[in-house]
Amino acid sequence: MKTLRPFLLCLFACASLLSAQEPAKKHRTVVEITTADPVALAHALSGVDNLRKALGPGNTEVEIVAHSEGIHLLVAKDNSLAERMQAMAAEGVTFSACQNSMNKTHLTLADLVSVARPVDAGVAEVVRKQEAGWSYLKYGN
Repeated sequence: MKTLRPFLLCLFACASLLSAQEPAKKHRTVVEITTADPVALAHALSGVDNLRKALGPGNTEVEIVAHSEGIHLLVAKDNSLAERMQAMAAEGVTFSACQNSMNKTHLTLADLVSVARPVDAGVAEVVRKQEAGWSYLKYGN
């Protein structure tokens, strides 16, 4: 029994350490898109997919904010990325459209892909997220 005791103590200590581990960190990232370049837009969506794969989709919250020329990412007409964005939204990615950019380009919510949600100002949305501790990525000029 004497030789079994240290083994049991070690086993108990290891089990205690394993059960005390912190839960996986929730990664929150805001992605600012300011370009209408179709290659850059597709690249941005791929970047978000890769980020979610690397960090774990369940551990990753992403908001894509489109403003300035980037608002074109969310325009529904002839949008080759619409289905891809729909699938990403179904997995929890949020797509935000700058109301100021919509006004400047004479777009309404009806002109945008169904997953787009308006925000008052794209730059303000990015700042709010950064102030709340979100990581920041940018695609565009």
